[in-house]
Amino acid sequence: MIDWVYPFLWEAAQVAAIDVPAHIGYEFVGGGLMWLWENLAEEVKDMAIAEGIASKHDAHVPNIVEDEGGIVEDTGNVGDISDENFG
Repeated sequence: MIDWVYPFLWEAAQVAAIDVPAHIGYEFVGGGLMWLWENLAEEVKDMAIAEGIASKHDAHVPNIVEDEGGIVEDTGNVGDISDENFG
């Protein structure tokens, strides 16, 4: 009469001993990292506002390449571009 109960008891023991602690650990790590990331983002935002980074960022104009007034057509061949302005 009890033989049919053993499989259910073993499954319940597995859930209690393995599945539940693993799930608790997974949720703790996942939730903790999400909480940490959100709070770190707020701290970085507050620090940037305190330092005035937004105004400096808006005023920044990158000077990547001087405008030479001409457009170089890309033919796919590296030898087509002169090296006279490098150096």
